[in-house]
Amino acid sequence: VSVTGTMVLIGWTLGSIESILIGIIAGFSVDYVVHLAHAYETADSEDTAARITESFSTMGISVLNGMITSIAASIPLFFCQLQFFHKFGVFICLTIAFSWIFANFLFMSVLAQLKIPIKKKKKKNKENVVIAAAAPVAVAAQVEEEKNQQQYANNDELNASGSNFSEKELEC
Repeated sequence: VSVTGTMVLIGWTLGSIESILIGIIAGFSVDYVVHLAHAYETADSEDTAARITESFSTMGISVLNGMITSIAASIPLFFCQLQFFHKFGVFICLTIAFSWIFANFLFMSVLAQLKIPIKKKKKKNKENVVIAAAAPVAVAAQVEEEKNQQQYANNDELNASGSNFSEKELEC
């Protein structure tokens, strides 16, 4: 709403360029919210305030740096002569700025107010997972080894019987 509202305020009319930009707005606008929500969910604390603080501590700097680099990348597009690239630069800058503001101030404030409890799931035993994952590989390797041994045994029998084939022909 804020990006499309700003587009109207700066005088853009709905055309093909604006339609394309509005179509991709959802992907850009949820990125920072998803990162902060994941950091909130995986935080070790049980207390909501501690979870919020840990979320900002672990993911906040990455989100900030992502916002800075995305806006910095859009600024050169402001000076393009082609209308599409100029509008795309303005659009990216607006979307990233509004997304960062809403993720850090609105979304995290709503999380703090709602005090959403996150229950910790039991962690699987990593040893069992590794063993279970490696078992099919070990069985396949054993079957392959047995096949190779049988093939060598067959080659030895052919050589012992006085076959006229050379070693190279037998391997093929």
